[in-house]
Amino acid sequence: MQQAVYIGAGHDIIPVLIFRDIKKFIYIDSQPFSEHGTDVYTKEYISYESTLETREQYEAENLLGRTRFIEDQKDLMNQNNFILQSESKYCITYKNEYNQIIKYHLSCSFPEFLTDEIISDIGECNTLILCGYFPHKKILSMMKEPKFLIGNCHTVYTFEQEDTSEAESVTRYLLENPYMIENYLLLKEDKEYEYWNHDKIIPSIRDNYMIIKCNDLDEMEYNRKIFKN
Repeated sequence: MQQAVYIGAGHDIIPVLIFRDIKKFIYIDSQPFSEHGTDVYTKEYISYESTLETREQYEAENLLGRTRFIEDQKDLMNQNNFILQSESKYCITYKNEYNQIIKYHLSCSFPEFLTDEIISDIGECNTLILCGYFPHKKILSMMKEPKFLIGNCHTVYTFEQEDTSEAESVTRYLLENPYMIENYLLLKEDKEYEYWNHDKIIPSIRDNYMIIKCNDLDEMEYNRKIFKN
């Protein structure tokens, strides 16, 4: 695994702490602009669908925005010994003592808000982190070969037969085309670890995890259910 991309990353740095052999992570999230992709909702109770061109126009009045997102992110990075390297309005870069870099593209709804820089960054990735959020399937065509996938036990990777949601998601696509990924890796943590509690995320937490190699998303889901029960 060379470089990883994580869309909808939020404040999840666990994959970085576990996979020290991956030296660069491209993080992408629609926050702080909006918790819901391109959606804008104003104080006048008006809803908009934003574009890359109108993002800056709407961000100050968007009630779906998350104003503390960057502040909380910096607190978490500092807690885990990541040093701020550079910062602009829509991109922040951190680096830790193991020379791991997190380049975080902010307020970027995928794939609607892609810039040339983000497309170039994704093009250098051969590992997809698929935890919590299922991005559009076009992410695979933007990445390098061979491809690896990292998941966790808190994400459901299959759908009920009658469920037609996420039709264009990478998860739907991989269930039908599992060969597109060379290695599926499932992170399983100690049940006593409160994975959701950011105040307890420290570098030593990697000792509480094991990595389970799977053949496809169906096997990941099978193993996920075993370890969740």
